[in-house]
Amino acid sequence: MNICYTIITGKYDSLIEPKVKTPNWRYICFTDNEQLLKSNTWEILPIPQEIMNDSALSGVKKQRVLKINPYKYLKGMDLSTSVYVDANLEINCNLDDLVKQYEGSDITVPHHPQRNCIYEEAKVIVRSKRDTQDNISKQVKFLEEEKFPKNFHLSETNVLVRKDTPKVREMMNLWEDTLRKYSHRDQMSFNYAEWKLNMKVADIPKNDNRKKLFIWKQHRKITIPAQSKPQPKQETKPINLISSDCVGGRYFESKNSKYTNPFIWESIKLSDFIRLIEKWDDIDLSKTKWYISNKEYGDIENVPTVIVDNSIKVFFHHHHQMEEYKTPTKLHKDVDDIDLGYCDIAQYLEEKWQNRLKRMEGEPVFCYNDKPFSTDVDIMEFINIKTPYKKILITCNKEYKKYENSSLKVHIKPMQIMNSKTLCDNMVKSNVI
Repeated sequence: MNICYTIITGKYDSLIEPKVKTPNWRYICFTDNEQLLKSNTWEILPIPQEIMNDSALSGVKKQRVLKINPYKYLKGMDLSTSVYVDANLEINCNLDDLVKQYEGSDITVPHHPQRNCIYEEAKVIVRSKRDTQDNISKQVKFLEEEKFPKNFHLSETNVLVRKDTPKVREMMNLWEDTLRKYSHRDQMSFNYAEWKLNMKVADIPKNDNRKKLFIWKQHRKITIPAQSKPQPKQETKPINLISSDCVGGRYFESKNSKYTNPFIWESIKLSDFIRLIEKWDDIDLSKTKWYISNKEYGDIENVPTVIVDNSIKVFFHHHHQMEEYKTPTKLHKDVDDIDLGYCDIAQYLEEKWQNRLKRMEGEPVFCYNDKPFSTDVDIMEFINIKTPYKKILITCNKEYKKYENSSLKVHIKPMQIMNSKTLCDNMVKSNVI
């Protein structure tokens, strides 16, 4: 019987049941928390002790080596044909049909949907803080020393269709060995092993049909019951809130936190905000072009503006180019007012941008505040953006509440124009942020 398997580590409350279940296939979920998982389809089995007891492996790498090398760790199982799927994918295809479609290849994986080069992937991993600069630099140096070519092609290893052959086992051993030495990001090692051993790997093409075969879902983490003994209060870091307006700045103020991303006290038009979300993993936020705009943002003159990725405009409408101020000067006496005037305001903001960018960490949470000029079409476009990151919609329209799900929160505000401090306070109290 052929095997389809997935792996879950950590405290999740449910498995994603296959939408299509193929007869005569054994579905197995390996986990370090058997008691927390229940399924009508998946057999729940422990991750082999050989892996769990390997002190050389981090928690993430323990999951990766089982994903990569079932032949080494699942002795006694029939792996003549196997399919691995990441645990956040819903299987929506007949696995026999999938195997038959690529029967001419011993290994089949999806082509990466956005990139074609490991070296470009390395830059994205560092920018998005999915691994450290040090780990990735060491692996890039190794690849360059090996003379691994640029633009060789890049696989997305969230699905693996494999036959058990000597060459496949050899490639999996090399893939595992490379991952053990370098980054836990297994996509950084897969195509190197393919190239090094001159393997022929089939690509599941990056098209709409692939999205129908395996549907991306978001996991839900389990709620752990409160401890009977009082626990010391844990300080929580603020989330990496990327807001389309001043809510972001107010949020960090409410947490008494330094600004840990550069999108502070600014405004972004929805069309640009959507492009920012869609291209987030590929944008180099350190490469910017600054200028002073006139009436691009409503009727306000002398607004410092930055262009990101040659197309996305971010307006800092609370800051003003004013030659009479030789130092950054608050324009009003109100303690909550944040309008500044300065003769060299663009340079001032650019330095702030770069410093805050260095402090940025964690996955982004994108927050859009519905404004009077936003149409239903605009808002639905924001709701329907395909992104792995969480989103927050702030709106007066209660009809949008029905779209709320695990990846989208909808906060209903009482009026279109609302003080950003009050709005932020309400969102914090209601646990939206």
